[in-house]
Amino acid sequence: IAAGYARAFGTIFDSHVTTLISSVILMYMGTGSIKGFGVALTIGVAASLFTALVVTRMIFDFVLDRGWLKALPMFHIIRATKLDFMKLAKPAFAMSWILIAIGVSYGFYRGKSAFGVDFLGGDTTIFAFQKQADEAVVRSALTKAGIKDPLIQYQTDLGSGRKTLRVDSATGTGGNVVSVITGLPESHFTKLKEDHIGATVGQEIQKSAVVAGLLSLFGILIYVAVRYEFSFAVGAVLAVIHDVLMTIGWYCLSGREFNSTTVAAILTIIGFSTNDTIVIFDRIREDLKLGVRGS
Repeated sequence: IAAGYARAFGTIFDSHVTTLISSVILMYMGTGSIKGFGVALTIGVAASLFTALVVTRMIFDFVLDRGWLKALPMFHIIRATKLDFMKLAKPAFAMSWILIAIGVSYGFYRGKSAFGVDFLGGDTTIFAFQKQADEAVVRSALTKAGIKDPLIQYQTDLGSGRKTLRVDSATGTGGNVVSVITGLPESHFTKLKEDHIGATVGQEIQKSAVVAGLLSLFGILIYVAVRYEFSFAVGAVLAVIHDVLMTIGWYCLSGREFNSTTVAAILTIIGFSTNDTIVIFDRIREDLKLGVRGS
């Protein structure tokens, strides 16, 4: 157990730090929900690092001291395979980038229709209600009425404690939203306010997202280059770019719209993709130190 934790410490620490680089940049560079995403991710990663290195070790030591632990058998769901993964590298690489090219190209073809209210502006409607309706029910009713990807959020006024429902939808759909929501049974929704929001905030979100993404990649490049070597760092960044473009491509193909939450999720992928890559790189470095043949 002591040897296992000693060997795993560097890998666990590096993989969490690379995620923290992205989350901290999200926290400082982001706006609105992107900043919130960064805060939640930072807390989550810090808690995960603490439990991985301290709490699990305490549990092992506890059961070991009481003589409950006699052996450390490994639970193999999938046994070691003899599949030559590297032999499939070139066709997998080609197929992967073909899918990315199709998805991203379709995104450019969709143009402005790929962006939601956060980027293009739209209608915001606030409702009072007697009984809170489930968000899934509200979303389903709006979707059936032809209102695509509405943003639905229950809000509580800090002064009065009164809860309201806020619905953001595309420009010109506010009236349709009112008729759908007020027509829902049992909840007795009534319209309080209807506004139109501009796209200025959307431009700020786009700018901060691009800057945050580039800073995250640069931070990861520097950290991995210092902890490993520069060739590893380049590989890690290229792998992250691949994962982000693949996500964007498939998201475009799904017909969904990009909003601030989607941007935060894509930026979070930068951190978690590197987390996975670092674990693999650490094993490669370990094998190279042991004299296993390889470049």
